Amino acid sequence: MKKFPILFVLCFPLLSLAQGVEFASGLGFDQACEKAKAEGKSIFVDVYASWCGPCKMMDRDVYTSGQVAAEMKDKFIALKIQADSSSQDDAETRNGYANARRFVGKYKVTAYPTLLFFNPDGQLIEQELGYRSPDDFIKLIHHSLEPATAKLYGNLDAYRQGKADYPSMGKLALFVKKVLHNKPLADSIAHDYKINFLDKSSGEELCSKDNIEFIAEFSGLVRSDDGFFKLCYDHPGKVDSLIGRRGWAMSEVGSTIMRERLTTPFVQNGHPVVKNPGWESVERGIVKDYPKVKARALMLQFQLYYYRAIDLDWKVWAKYIDEQLRLDPPIKKGNMFATAFGRLNLPAWDVFQHCNDREVLKTALRWSDASIKMDQGTDDVIQSLDTRANLLHKLGRTEEALAQEKAAVALSASIAKRTGQPEAKGPFMSDFLANLDKMQQGKPTW
Repeated sequence: MKKFPILFVLCFPLLSLAQGVEFASGLGFDQACEKAKAEGKSIFVDVYASWCGPCKMMDRDVYTSGQVAAEMKDKFIALKIQADSSSQDDAETRNGYANARRFVGKYKVTAYPTLLFFNPDGQLIEQELGYRSPDDFIKLIHHSLEPATAKLYGNLDAYRQGKADYPSMGKLALFVKKVLHNKPLADSIAHDYKINFLDKSSGEELCSKDNIEFIAEFSGLVRSDDGFFKLCYDHPGKVDSLIGRRGWAMSEVGSTIMRERLTTPFVQNGHPVVKNPGWESVERGIVKDYPKVKARALMLQFQLYYYRAIDLDWKVWAKYIDEQLRLDPPIKKGNMFATAFGRLNLPAWDVFQHCNDREVLKTALRWSDASIKMDQGTDDVIQSLDTRANLLHKLGRTEEALAQEKAAVALSASIAKRTGQPEAKGPFMSDFLANLDKMQQGKPTW
């Protein structure tokens, strides 16, 4: 991810986007806090970058909305922070770099747009990342102004003093994790809330959007003998509809089973616990106890992790990759990690970089061939061409490697031309040319 100097936008006394939200300018954050406290207003800060597409969409679709402006009017002091700099910046802008960087560092802004809501005391109460539609942005406004949200700092102080208000602790744990970025404290609150409140609730009480969203953030707290697991296993469609993510409930079930039946018994501090795990026995147990779960797919997911990260065995790992590909082939389009790039090219590249076993390298070359075949005729194939070239070179088939790397260079140049860029700016061009040079000199590219 590119990192840019950060600067406050200081232009006119008041910047209004097409009669929409009015953003104050010439006002530092500390001054805004003083003004907000005196006037009893909250503060909204939009951190953006001039090159950021979603940021431009916020300006175009959201801040120009009369409804959004009406929701914020007389309730907020709004500021914008620009996240890039250029040679055209004036002296006032350049003078603001240091203060702005401190602001962004303090609130851990790492991507754009980041939307921050502060109470009249200047305390951060909500922080969200990414584009929001006008309706969703209004929901953020309402949430930031809710009495329950306003009480979060008081609830946190009370919790630290040993006074637990259990009905509100789920939101408190989320607030501490997502806004205050204090994961250890958030985990402690979440554990307390789960054990002493949620685990004593009925299944019907557990089945709410707030509870499901809480568990999504703290999924490691779920146990196979608790109400959440039973809810996800018995009513996955209902849970999925609450969180708005198809397949989430059974994924949560699988993660819990994997943690209890596989990770805990067989991995400790990143090392194997036993020399020869009894995988078949474990799989039979999962099939018997959880017939709705795809046990073989779950086992493969863990075995791939185990033989790559815990007890490295390239040949066994490659065997399980092949089995997983047969059981669940890559898709043409969709989630990157389910496509040819994620399922074929990435493991092939992993082998090229880290494995010297020729048989495994040949297997990886087969994956690379399959990845190229799936993406042939599209720009998506570009990295697979480079992967195949590098595998061929490592196998000593350098003439073939040179031809393949040249094909990757040609595609990069073609993409640059189509997008109006110089050839040198084509995707991965500098890497491809460096590889080509090493191959021509007979040097390793790994």
